[in-house]
Amino acid sequence: MTDSIIDGVSATMKQYGKAIVLEDDIVVSPVFLDYMNDALNHYEQEKRVWSIAAWSYPIDSHNLGDSYFSLIPHCWGWASWSDRWQYFKRDIEWVERNFSRADIKAVNLNGSARYFEQFILNKKGKIKTWAIFNYLIAYKHNALSLAPSTSYIYQIGFDGSGVHCGEGDNVMNTSTINTKFPITYPDEIKLSQLAFERICAFEQSLKKSLLVRIKNKLIRIVKKILTT
Repeated sequence: MTDSIIDGVSATMKQYGKAIVLEDDIVVSPVFLDYMNDALNHYEQEKRVWSIAAWSYPIDSHNLGDSYFSLIPHCWGWASWSDRWQYFKRDIEWVERNFSRADIKAVNLNGSARYFEQFILNKKGKIKTWAIFNYLIAYKHNALSLAPSTSYIYQIGFDGSGVHCGEGDNVMNTSTINTKFPITYPDEIKLSQLAFERICAFEQSLKKSLLVRIKNKLIRIVKKILTT
């Protein structure tokens, strides 16, 4: 599947100079294409804008405006241009040569997230994905990606049918899907510190939730052992 996505995106980029990409486990807003096409046109000449995301973290959107800039080129409904995609490569040795501990911490949102672990799993052959490489390349280009304050897509792969989605990951969906268009864009191409802080807090909350689930599971196992 990974190779098919890379080949398909590359072929489309070569033919049309840009592409809007969706996988088969995504439901889109009625104005999804309006948003994507408008943003593609708006930022086509702004080379620091790496991609357009249709998905956003389910964070508080208050004071974020209609959209914001993020470090991460999310892949749940996205778009980009051929002059950015031309740098894409799924090159493990390149990552190993070019990413310091400081880089890894930054990619992991100051340690709040675990994005770089996806690269490690790719290196070990436990998974085969492409999006983490796009993120790492964007990072090395000092690029940003546009994200809507409320998602224009809904991921339905969390029922267990998604290849890389777990059943407990539905927390990544927003409660409502965005139907607003037209929208306003940020005044400057710079990282939204407010969104960044909220995303880091959200990632930290996921870690705490995971620890609680692990603790509760261990308690259940111990109780079962003691009663047998």
